[in-house]
Amino acid sequence: AVRAAGIIGAVIVCIIVDENGDVTDVKIVKGDPNFDAVVLETVKKWKFTPAKHEDGAPFKTSVVRKIPFTIKTQ
Repeated sequence: AVRAAGIIGAVIVCIIVDENGDVTDVKIVKGDPNFDAVVLETVKKWKFTPAKHEDGAPFKTSVVRKIPFTIKTQ
């Protein structure tokens, strides 16, 4: 439906990343609700390099990302 409507846009998400680099939570900050489900499903599968203190110890952190969408017609 989104492709047929020719919708383009972006979704901004806040991602919680644990000490192992795994995504433990994702929240939509702003964006077109048409993309929310696919963004949440996809981002939950991402893997990050863990944030680390100066001494090298990893720590839980949050990351904000803008995910742009352009629907290409075929």
